Amino acid sequence: MNILPEVLLDNIYWSFKEPVPNSPVNLVEAVSKYYLEVFKEHLDKTLLIEQSPFFKLNVTYTYSARKPTGEWQDIPMKIRIDGRGKRLSYADILWQIHKAVYENLKNRDHHYFEGLEIIQVEDENEVPLYKIWLGN
Repeated sequence: MNILPEVLLDNIYWSFKEPVPNSPVNLVEAVSKYYLEVFKEHLDKTLLIEQSPFFKLNVTYTYSARKPTGEWQDIPMKIRIDGRGKRLSYADILWQIHKAVYENLKNRDHHYFEGLEIIQVEDENEVPLYKIWLGN
């Protein structure tokens, strides 16, 4: 991998509060329906169906939870997205992220996906690390 995109999926908006679709294909349909309901416009499905440059990547995010003492703490999480030898579509990436974050984000204020931003190339195999932009 030579030049990695600095941002990914920054033109796709989605709520991790939504139920997890059972496949990337169903995710594309769910995001399309979401766009019509929320934005009153049609999603350009090619933005999700298109193949990414990745066979695998890592994604990080942070969510807040209360300690037993009542204080809030930030909890960093990391997700490994793997195409199992095949190039990932953007729908594959978003679907795997949704499956991984759903339990932690479905009832949080910051549960809206707004894109991914590269942090670094993490290892000698050039697996990049991206951070999820979460909105409320």
